Amino acid sequence: MSDVVCALQRNPGVSLALVIVALFSNAGLLLVEEAVRGPLSLFLFAPVILAGLAFGFFWGITAALVCSLAISPWLFPAEPGVQAVSWVDWAIRTTWFCVVGGLVGILAGNARDMAGQINRMRGVDPSTGLPDFDGARKHIEVLLSSTSGDTAGDDVHVTQIRVTNFEQLKTLCGIRRTEEIMHQLRERVRAALPADSYVSRSEADLFTVVNSGEMTPSATEQFKRLQEISEAPFELDDMLVFTDLVAGMASGPRSGVSAEQLLSNANEQVTRRLRQRTMADGHGMTYVDAGPANLKLLGEVGRAIEDGEIRVVYQPALNLHTREFVHLEALARWNHPTRGLVPPSKFIPLIEQADVVHQFTRWMFQEVVARVAEWAAHGNALTVSINLSPRNLMDRTLLLEIPPLLEKQGVKRDCLGLEISEHVIMSLKGPQLERMRELKNLGVRCAVDNFVGNRVPLTHLRTLPVDTIKLDVARLCDESGRLKDPETMRIVVRMAHDLGLDVIASGVENEVQLKEFVALGCDVLQGFLIARPLEADKVEDTLRSAGGIADRPMFAGIGAAGGAGT
Repeated sequence: MSDVVCALQRNPGVSLALVIVALFSNAGLLLVEEAVRGPLSLFLFAPVILAGLAFGFFWGITAALVCSLAISPWLFPAEPGVQAVSWVDWAIRTTWFCVVGGLVGILAGNARDMAGQINRMRGVDPSTGLPDFDGARKHIEVLLSSTSGDTAGDDVHVTQIRVTNFEQLKTLCGIRRTEEIMHQLRERVRAALPADSYVSRSEADLFTVVNSGEMTPSATEQFKRLQEISEAPFELDDMLVFTDLVAGMASGPRSGVSAEQLLSNANEQVTRRLRQRTMADGHGMTYVDAGPANLKLLGEVGRAIEDGEIRVVYQPALNLHTREFVHLEALARWNHPTRGLVPPSKFIPLIEQADVVHQFTRWMFQEVVARVAEWAAHGNALTVSINLSPRNLMDRTLLLEIPPLLEKQGVKRDCLGLEISEHVIMSLKGPQLERMRELKNLGVRCAVDNFVGNRVPLTHLRTLPVDTIKLDVARLCDESGRLKDPETMRIVVRMAHDLGLDVIASGVENEVQLKEFVALGCDVLQGFLIARPLEADKVEDTLRSAGGIADRPMFAGIGAAGGAGT
């Protein structure tokens, strides 16, 4: 019964629809002849029972009163001689409706509480109250020995969830507080999964979830729920902290597999995902030690976004062909109330190393698309690019959300650009690469950022869903600002143009670099020498002054076509 109750309560919309359908379909039976109206009114117990099971005591009574109105003498008046009897009959039926609705609501609540109590007892040593680290294996063995079969419904599913920042949590919060966080995390995991799921601590930093039957969510759905849990912070006094989770899942029939095999397979999946994350973190990301101070700073990201401490600024890029600012790069800046300006080099890598990066990137998309829509309404058609983290590309849903967001704001798809580091784009595979191709085909612009030419073979550029490369000026130049290997870079730029790609020189900070990259034939220049990042409300004014910037002495001798005046 607890499974039915939890299923109904976990899906209130579906449950309400069932109650309404049952009410109206059964009420329709009352339109038959009066002789059988009384017996048929018993069918109205169905919506009453459903309401009690799904929503508890109060809604069980409410549904009972609604059903009693459906059979009231006001709607079906009796003959004068038996009118009093009909009212008595109605009162009795109303009483029974209310009794049944109330009792079912109470029983449903008790069943839910009892299931919760049983679940809380699972995975806990009754003698000490501490986690039973061997409980998951015992539970799997019981499931495997209880029944045999080879249908999907008989499969046993094991999911292991590792808290990768467990040691940092202990350092920051202390052992007692960390145990409180782990207890709350266990409850969140249990609430997100079917009622009969077994959740226990297999190690200090590892949860094991065991479930079986057709109610078990798919691996994709389960990982999505766990990601939502990982993105939600835990509040400790005046501090918010995040748990960083990595999960792996293994399934097998009740016959022909052992508990050790399932646990080992799930653990291998966790290890593989950790390895994938480590590879992603090593591509285009600066690793920051998530020590106590940084972990505390990470916990403040969500609040900082809500309070407006983190804002988006926009760095213009100058098109040398048109002498206009038509491209902007969206960058984040954090003005902390006590720390002051937090350098992006400190908080961006920290965010990228945690699952909060998905929440942060979604916020960036929403902010940027809303601002692009505002500028477009003023007659300024601008393309704004957003940097994607390696972890963003592992998110199964983030890229799918971009087209609906643009459509909702009425923004053309070619007004949004995505930038992916050269180190990362070579690791794109399967669904990630296909999704990037779909976005490119829809008109969303894609660029290879931090390009130096030693990671992506030039011939491979032809197969990638990109239309721009952004040369990393700082890495390509020596201390004097001159190119380290000008001949090679000329070949790179020429081939990029042959492939129909735009070339942006990103990070131009002095006139020596300016002349070097103009001579290469770059199409666009970006950097502090051209324009510093601007607040959103200053962008349109700067656009109008782009011609004046291009007329500065340092641009003398540069042809309108972007060349070196040859």
